Amino acid sequence: MISLFHSLFDRKGLCSRRPLVRIFAVVVLAWSVVGLAAVTADRFFHSIGQDEQIFPTTLRFELAELRMPLIGAPSPKPAIERLLAAADRLVKETSVPYVFGGSRIGSPKQCQGCVDCARRLKLPADSTLSRYNRCPECQRCGIDCSNFVNLLYAEAGLGFPFADTRTLQSSGHDFLRERYGFLNIGKNLEDARAGDLVVEKGHVMMVIDVDAKSRTIAYIHSSRGSLGRKPIGGIELRRGKSLDEVQKRTLRILRHRDLVLPEDQDMLIGSKPSIWSGLRYVFAANH
Repeated sequence: MISLFHSLFDRKGLCSRRPLVRIFAVVVLAWSVVGLAAVTADRFFHSIGQDEQIFPTTLRFELAELRMPLIGAPSPKPAIERLLAAADRLVKETSVPYVFGGSRIGSPKQCQGCVDCARRLKLPADSTLSRYNRCPECQRCGIDCSNFVNLLYAEAGLGFPFADTRTLQSSGHDFLRERYGFLNIGKNLEDARAGDLVVEKGHVMMVIDVDAKSRTIAYIHSSRGSLGRKPIGGIELRRGKSLDEVQKRTLRILRHRDLVLPEDQDMLIGSKPSIWSGLRYVFAANH
């Protein structure tokens, strides 16, 4: 690099007769130095965080690690038991309609009011925000897929800051881990287990069970309408769904850090912290 610098700026060099080339060379050189410093810093922060790659269920849930308050009362039950118990409670809320942008489970009367309004105005579930904006009742009862999984985890005491499907789909691995407490385990559904989030384009759901032998999957979600529930949709549990069919739509599988086991070590993607992910966390936390 030093010899390159001398050759560029020697009085007899090409750059001496071309000022723009000299400026370009200075910019490239400065960028290279900054890049080298960044790589060195990243390696340093990776090395000091290597002990934080795995967060076994047997360990006590650490609030400081997730950087957010624990929602709900502490429980001696394992995290997965609390999560499945919450799923069992919420799947019984069959009166709650699907509302894009909705985040509340109201009283049966409020939920019925939303349904009646949506039917009266003929508002389809896939009409962006129309139910929420045109039916005041739907602001008191109605929920979409991303708000549903957020509520589901909060009910189990594993709350995380709300993230829409686009954020869950496209955010970097380190940012997902440090901001939301989720670790990317790839997109092979045979690696998924109860409690994992399956992210599709514009949709997210939580796995209840994966049966590799019968090639089926069970999951809970808030749907725009299936199983004869169109056009109202709502919270539902799907069982016996073709694993291969769901696999085609799967973009990534996310596992909450409090559900990670030591044997998951080899499948975690981007689990180490870095200086850049830390800066992204600060930026997101203040905007």
